[in-house]
Amino acid sequence: MATPSRSDRASGGVLGAQKWGALTREELTKACQISLEDLRRHCAEIPCMGCRSAIEALLTQLAARPSNADIGPFAVLANRVVKLRDELLADSDKACSALLRCRNADLDAWITKSKAQHKGNKRCPLHSLKPRPVGAWIDVWLLMSDDCHRVMLTALTAERFEDALQAYLRKHKFCSHCRSVVLEAYDMLILDRHATRGELSDEDSADEAHGHSDDDALADTDDIAHAERLFKKLSYVNGRIVIPNDATYVQELLDRAERSMRGEQQSQHVKQGSLGQDEVLSCLGGCLWEELQNLWRQMVNNERSWCMLQHVASMATLTHIDVSVDEKVGDRIMLELLAEEEGEKNAASNQKSKKAKKKARQKAKKAAAAAKKAEEERSASAQAEETAS
Repeated sequence: MATPSRSDRASGGVLGAQKWGALTREELTKACQISLEDLRRHCAEIPCMGCRSAIEALLTQLAARPSNADIGPFAVLANRVVKLRDELLADSDKACSALLRCRNADLDAWITKSKAQHKGNKRCPLHSLKPRPVGAWIDVWLLMSDDCHRVMLTALTAERFEDALQAYLRKHKFCSHCRSVVLEAYDMLILDRHATRGELSDEDSADEAHGHSDDDALADTDDIAHAERLFKKLSYVNGRIVIPNDATYVQELLDRAERSMRGEQQSQHVKQGSLGQDEVLSCLGGCLWEELQNLWRQMVNNERSWCMLQHVASMATLTHIDVSVDEKVGDRIMLELLAEEEGEKNAASNQKSKKAKKKARQKAKKAAAAAKKAEEERSASAQAEETAS
């Protein structure tokens, strides 16, 4: 999983600390609580429907637990709420670091690319309808306990194996004689070691083997003997094929299965009962290989679902915190804008009042100057009349 770089964590921690400081403890507690329904809505952004189903199944399992469960830095409460753990809420640096560690850069890029291409239901390789091999069998084997080994090696029923064997014979296009030899070897496994299906007489065998020329290559004698030894170690108990609990034996079966899948082991004809046993071993190895691949795929799917769930919970928490900070800061900014607008209105009103007073003073001053001038003109006219008389 791709994790944020050191610079991203540093910048994220600074921004997170600033946002943490903008909220009270009660506001932080409320912002860091996410309902399971809200998480499911965030999961809808994941492009692969298989990944979404796996995450929803994991959420359902966690919600069904009687006690609280943990998802990384998150706790799943009994009231179907996911929240950041209390010890992280008290420290903004630890909380931001924990949230950033949950983020998956590759998943972010995948979601962004899918949104840009409008491909909301594209399957990932893990959940493809034609899954490919995802890992080495030994990695799964080493992670399993001895009890798990025994359960897996005794889980194959005779009915299921016979169906797989019939499909194996059809896939490799065995002729009727070769099919009878392989099925005879299968009967030797599930019945007693001496009873076989429709044991052929020498004459019937010669007739059925018509067309199998002596020029066809026979398997090496040592390989035949080795296949016989491997076949004798198998057993049939209570309707199930029992494989020896031995890593070396399992390795032999899986090697035969892989060679058969690559077409390296298939010969022209199965001429001997020992070669029929070898084909049975190859088919059995194929069944075991499929089982190990399914286990490996399930392990990868569980780990991937766990990481994706932490990523989704982290992004949902960060979104809730951003919304809470924006609401609180937005209210404060709105109050500041209203106060600023009111101050501008008061300033404009005061400015108008000052201008009106100034205009009134100027008008009164002009009126006084005009009255004084008129008085002077009357005095000058009176003096002129007195002088003339």
